Amino acid sequence: MLTTLTNRKREAANLAGLQGTETILLVDDDPGLRDSIGELLCLLGYRVLQAADGSQALKTFLAKPREIAAVVSDAVMPGMSGYQLHERLHALQTPPRFLLISATEQATEARRRGIPFLAKPFRTYELAKTLRELLAS
Repeated sequence: MLTTLTNRKREAANLAGLQGTETILLVDDDPGLRDSIGELLCLLGYRVLQAADGSQALKTFLAKPREIAAVVSDAVMPGMSGYQLHERLHALQTPPRFLLISATEQATEARRRGIPFLAKPFRTYELAKTLRELLAS
């Protein structure tokens, strides 16, 4: 129990300055992962909108383009992939910041396309740091 408390204090200290208040559009076809990552983003202070696929995400973004600061999307999904969603959003006059999250084997393709990438599974600190860097860019 003492170890768990120490670990939580250490994690909280590591997250100092990495929280945010922006609205994030989270896209993942796995409802369990989407809910877990969504909860994590909420704990970091973000407002979270969720979409189950690329098409739903595109509709959500187009309905609220000024509200959404960044899109965090799985790379591999049925229908419209995260890569295709990025292309569609990147073609807009003011595209949102975009982060792909997926299995490690997608890292090379994401780098080739110049899309920020975070490999699943990731730690809270990794997500918080990557997202803050993305939003600050």
